[in-house]
Amino acid sequence: MRAAKTLVLGGCIIAAVIFIVVGLFDVTWLVRNVGGGSLYAVAASGVAWLFFSGAVVWGMGFLMDTKP
Repeated sequence: MRAAKTLVLGGCIIAAVIFIVVGLFDVTWLVRNVGGGSLYAVAASGVAWLFFSGAVVWGMGFLMDTKP
């Protein structure tokens, strides 16, 4: 059980790092190429990133709280 929890936790951390890097790159790419024309796309990307990172943080907290 502990090994499985550690594996899932590591996977969550790796996924969070990858998503943060990709999300930041995506936002900067949109801002650079689209300019101020498509603020909706930038906002949608930011909201999606916030929801995903929140879910990852909640999942990590849930894993930490459960007893091994």
